[in-house]
Amino acid sequence: MVWFGRVTPGTRRYGVDMPTTRTGAANPYEPGVTTGVTGHPWRASVSASGAIEPWDRDQEPVRWYVAADDRWHDPAEDTAVRQIRIDGTPVTETRLRIPDGDAVQRVWTVADHGGLTIMEIENDSARPIAVALTGGGLLTERPPTDVAVKGIELDATAIVLPVGHRSSARVAISHRRRDTGPVPGRVSPVAAVVSGWLTVCERASRLGLPDQQLVDAVTAARCDLLLDGPVDNADPLGFLADVAQIVRLGDDADA
Repeated sequence: MVWFGRVTPGTRRYGVDMPTTRTGAANPYEPGVTTGVTGHPWRASVSASGAIEPWDRDQEPVRWYVAADDRWHDPAEDTAVRQIRIDGTPVTETRLRIPDGDAVQRVWTVADHGGLTIMEIENDSARPIAVALTGGGLLTERPPTDVAVKGIELDATAIVLPVGHRSSARVAISHRRRDTGPVPGRVSPVAAVVSGWLTVCERASRLGLPDQQLVDAVTAARCDLLLDGPVDNADPLGFLADVAQIVRLGDDADA
């Protein structure tokens, strides 16, 4: 068990071995990276493959697939998938190997427009690709293509977006209600969200350690605490340590 007295670095995805019994909303999925914003109840898990899995069981998970020159690639099945939390924050970057490079997916959540969770797929390769997304109710920067999906079996909610080489496509999940339409024009970019989380985490203390991995582990633990809430008070020491950290981070311990 890990809480603030016992931060353990070295795991591929920080925070996965944090206690799963929390006082906040229940996560129906396997442990992943929790995404959300403080002060808003909406939460989702980002799986190791980059799927966005809302904790509200009435909302379908959003999964992504990439059509490259060779074939369709499913991040949940391909072995050449690597995921990090950017600087330990709840902003994930998932890389999927494709010919001549990677398809790079990033997921972050903002409070803009009542709450949005953004999925961006960058084509970090020399060839164009297509990205299919399932789950329905997605806002898009540009209209999806009406070309029929071939070579892979996807459900009826699937949409397809072409992505040129060295360019990107972006979709969003609205926290108010799942609906289609355009992504709102002004949304906080990924760098600003990462910077915001780091600023919040430094309220408790700013760490100057030679091991960046340990700094990122502490950042991840603090972010997870703000989004997941403290451990259940059946673990009194862990509960008290978590509440003390929440207060030092400037959040409401009663929230």
